Amino acid sequence: MRKVVIALLLLAATSAAAQVVSSTEQSYGPYTRPAADAYLGITASHHRILLAWSEIDDAVSRSRVRIGLLDFQGRLVSPIETISAESGVSAYAPLVASDGDGFAVLYSEIGNGPAKVLRVAVDATGHVTGSPGVLYTSSEPARSVELFWSGTSYVAYINNSPNSFTADGTPIVTAFGAFHHSALTVANGKLAAAGWTPFDLWGPPCLPHFGGCTYYGRMHDLFWFSGNRSDTYRPKNMPLATGSSAVPPVVGTYGTDTIVAWRGFYGISYYVIDDIPREVAAGTNVDPSQQIAIACDPKLCLLAYGTFFGDIHALAIDVSHKDTPTLLQVATSVRREWHPQVQKIADGRFLIAYYSDLPGDTRFAGRIVSMPPSRTRSVGK
Repeated sequence: MRKVVIALLLLAATSAAAQVVSSTEQSYGPYTRPAADAYLGITASHHRILLAWSEIDDAVSRSRVRIGLLDFQGRLVSPIETISAESGVSAYAPLVASDGDGFAVLYSEIGNGPAKVLRVAVDATGHVTGSPGVLYTSSEPARSVELFWSGTSYVAYINNSPNSFTADGTPIVTAFGAFHHSALTVANGKLAAAGWTPFDLWGPPCLPHFGGCTYYGRMHDLFWFSGNRSDTYRPKNMPLATGSSAVPPVVGTYGTDTIVAWRGFYGISYYVIDDIPREVAAGTNVDPSQQIAIACDPKLCLLAYGTFFGDIHALAIDVSHKDTPTLLQVATSVRREWHPQVQKIADGRFLIAYYSDLPGDTRFAGRIVSMPPSRTRSVGK
């Protein structure tokens, strides 16, 4: 493999007065990105950051999953490794999670037979250990895949069904049940999830198909649960939908509270789940064709999105000022910066990674947002 230099994000000196987006952007590339793959897998252990991505291997004209381990200053501290795949098979869509020491990587394969989702263990030094294990096999690729560390085991949700396994990949009986929602997260030992329940809107008051009715279209209610609480909510800013399916929301948890965010007809909205659940409108100029991303520490959620103008912005949502987020300009250049993903790497520090493209120069890049915990209460003032 060609020599690659990868360095993500040197932490800039921070002002004592406010949040800081690193002025230093480091990038990886140019590389050939698989056309149908929109994933950068990022997670942090107690000591390191694992980054996983897919790219076309010119030698075989197939996509392969690469991994690299970084320290919290963004320096590469392990060789870049390629997760092996059979000849004629493309590996893509990596997801990563950590038990605090080592890591688990999930990825998909297609070609030469049925579609698969596999998992592989990566140790604390960033090296693949053991052989990949198959979690899913079907004639069709998995529709949805989620991965998290529950506090006692890794849990992979594939097409809404859970698979639990230990750090070395041994399958175990799971305490998690199937769910039919679109996003979930685990923080502070609490599972939070949310999704959309579709319904048809008719008016004026009538019985559909019995005359005197007007069909207004398919709408969606937000269904959520957080810990031992659950409810439904009809949003003011209805989510974008493709056919009968709404674009999935994202979920973040901090303290005892949860944030559910989604792309709607009027930009981004998020639903605050605390003592007084409510919807907050935010995020103008959001590009509706791109996903949004969220990550939280105990006091702050960072919600990142791409704009119509090819930039990356983020909303800093402080636990004590949830209704007044602070807008951060993360990446604004002549390049097209898009598809952001966010990972908490320590309390008060987040990694925002994103694609950064020019014609003939395809890269991914990232910056650190540093918001010291002792100062996060100033956000939104």
